[in-house]
Amino acid sequence: MQKYQVILLLTFIVIVGSILRLYRLTEVPAGLIQDDALTYDAYSLLLTGRDHHGVWFPITFQSFNDWVLHGSPYLLIPFVKVLGLTTFGVRFPVSILSIVSIILIFFLAKRLTENVSFSLLAASLYSLSQFSIITSRWLSPNFLPFFIALDLLILIIAIEKSKKSHFLFA
Repeated sequence: MQKYQVILLLTFIVIVGSILRLYRLTEVPAGLIQDDALTYDAYSLLLTGRDHHGVWFPITFQSFNDWVLHGSPYLLIPFVKVLGLTTFGVRFPVSILSIVSIILIFFLAKRLTENVSFSLLAASLYSLSQFSIITSRWLSPNFLPFFIALDLLILIIAIEKSKKSHFLFA
């Protein structure tokens, strides 16, 4: 497969995935869920440096009777600053991470299998997966596919580079 064909197909997959993730973003599902309240922590951190419990730049965040992902409010601060405390402002950053995850999954599959066709298939399956589309509108669960794919890709690249330099793995 030619390089321009791969780029064209991957672009098409990302566009389809983007449309599925951004279509009626503020309307479906109706209303915010409990985990979306983390956005208020991002807003509070932006204004005061404290979460909604009054803890100064916390490492862990207590939501409403449970504990939630550590970095979520910090990742949301720039979006809250620009988009405000709106449904779109809550869901847009998570949808963007889900869209970027499509690309990361392509490169991860390509590094693991060295098969471009399989990599395109993996990206398209993730792009069309109902689970990934639904969770691209929820704050907590959708950070995980992005960071897992990113971490694995970085780990594989680091191992490949270390094998070439014979530094860590002789």
